[in-house]
Amino acid sequence: MIKPELLAPAGDLEKLKIAFIYGADAVFIGGKKFSLRARASNFDIPQIKEACDFAHNLDKKVYVTTNIIPHNENIEGLVEYLKDLEGAGVDAIICAAPVIIDTAKKETDLEIHISTQVSLTNYESVNFWYNQGVTRVVLARELNKYEIKELKDNTEADIEVFIHGGMCVSYSGRCTLSNNMTDRDANRGGCAHSCRWNYDIYDGETKLNDELSFSMSSKDLQTVKQISDLIDIGVHSLKIEGRMKSIHYIATVVSTYRKLIDDICDDYKIDLPKYLLEIKKAENRLTSHGFMEGMTTIDEQLYNMRSENPSQDFIGLVVDYDEDTFTATIQQRNRFVPGDYIEVFSPNFESMKFKVDEIIDEEGNAVDAARHPLQILKVFIPFKVSKYDMLRKIKQLSWKKTKIEYNNNCVAWETLQKGVKLLLLLRNKGGIIMSKPVIIAVAGGSASGKTTVVDKIVSSFKKEDVIVIKHDDYYKDQSEMTLEERYQVNYDHPFSLDNDLMYLQIVDLLKGKSVIKPTYDFEAHSRSTITEEIHPTKIIILEGILIMEDERIRDLCDIKLFVEADDDLRFIRRLTRDMAERGRSLESVINQYLTTVKPMHFAFVKPTKRYADVIIPNDKDHDVAVDLIITKIKSIISN
Repeated sequence: MIKPELLAPAGDLEKLKIAFIYGADAVFIGGKKFSLRARASNFDIPQIKEACDFAHNLDKKVYVTTNIIPHNENIEGLVEYLKDLEGAGVDAIICAAPVIIDTAKKETDLEIHISTQVSLTNYESVNFWYNQGVTRVVLARELNKYEIKELKDNTEADIEVFIHGGMCVSYSGRCTLSNNMTDRDANRGGCAHSCRWNYDIYDGETKLNDELSFSMSSKDLQTVKQISDLIDIGVHSLKIEGRMKSIHYIATVVSTYRKLIDDICDDYKIDLPKYLLEIKKAENRLTSHGFMEGMTTIDEQLYNMRSENPSQDFIGLVVDYDEDTFTATIQQRNRFVPGDYIEVFSPNFESMKFKVDEIIDEEGNAVDAARHPLQILKVFIPFKVSKYDMLRKIKQLSWKKTKIEYNNNCVAWETLQKGVKLLLLLRNKGGIIMSKPVIIAVAGGSASGKTTVVDKIVSSFKKEDVIVIKHDDYYKDQSEMTLEERYQVNYDHPFSLDNDLMYLQIVDLLKGKSVIKPTYDFEAHSRSTITEEIHPTKIIILEGILIMEDERIRDLCDIKLFVEADDDLRFIRRLTRDMAERGRSLESVINQYLTTVKPMHFAFVKPTKRYADVIIPNDKDHDVAVDLIITKIKSIISN
């Protein structure tokens, strides 16, 4: 299975950066010339160069739309513009007009993609353009997934498919309503969306609609349920529409499809309701699967209605965070007040919640509401957030559980908040509080020797001064699954672990509170009914292959270790352990290693080595390294 490119829209530099930060592999942008979406901000050449530099530093790509259908007066300056794009470092241009395609081929070495404006619906047409030197085609949105598969099977061209965003009521943009009614040419970037207007219908002089006006636009496209099929087909690029959408829309949609694509390609169990719920947080129009499942029906249209419902849930963008005071500096985007419950949406961790206690303006004054657009404000957030994280207001009416469960969650968020504030108060006033525990993370590949390192550290201190918390005990509860379904779970993927629970329990330990830790039954492949009460101690060791993958947990650690061993040696150790200690068969251990353990090691475990303070080679004598670490721990405790 080949992981497809996730291609996102970007109407300006801020949106471009958000798209990349939240998981896009590439973006498409419009320049000041030869591009549709005339009302988008669009990029001049210096901005395009800045965009390309930003993308290439992340090993990502930028495509520029040159997809107008030009009239004679639009051709002037084409050669110079295309050469400027090439000089700026653009990875490809998206074209619809043969004159632009031919000029690019003759005058530049730019990679050329065919725009959806060309309405390619069959492989003969695709192959025609491929034979003309075009590397990729963006298919018409009127194809269903079965037609896409047939087309893909009969061409060598890269295939790009729209998966989310606005749909044209006409045939892939071939509409003249806007031209006739407003003199704004849709095929030269001026579409007035006349299909979404309200109309009266007449038969001669007789008005047919009494009260309701008539409109005829399409619902927006949303293909969460079809992504797996498109990946199986071998589509090269999955495209999100919306260069004029907000940063919140781009972040939400990109992040949702990013996680969904990764889960599918990593063969992780897919929780479709979770993704459908998340994608709805970006919607302001009704959605459907478009043509993906076949010819559309009235259910995919918006006859006699408009569905725009601008959401006010997005209330702020994080611009800075002070870890010492737990204070976030945010840029206001919509109104909120003290007492509101807020969800932090981030590319770095699963969403976390808190309650707004107080809002402080730039002059240090408490304000009764955040009511001014783009105002810089400070709020207390009891966990670490980062620049470009987003804040959403939680509405009880949108909470999908019962009112009692909603209220219980609010109490839990407030309890965490009060605990963190108590820590700050005691610290600032010199109150009596136990010294902060030393937290040590021990990561490394499966069977790399982490337990050996941990045991040696533990043996160097009093038993009551050390606790070891294994990441494995925080595998998500699978009790509602059948045993066969549990076997299919990828336990080497970060999403298999309940990092939210682990993070909150570590924070509780830092506050001096005892916690009830879960344990895991490896034979039943589910969380055990047996729990373990653990108490705060001087030293807390966190051990697991992915313990440094979660930024929140990683940032709580004072010392981060990565135990490294030869891959063949690790496999032999794992084989011996799983058969002897966990009752596994030889075949199941080998199959799991090849399908999940090995690929996940290189995708998620090994990359965390860059966060380590010390890398311990465990295929040779590591006593010196461990002894130095023990000395460091004792030094921290004594101080």
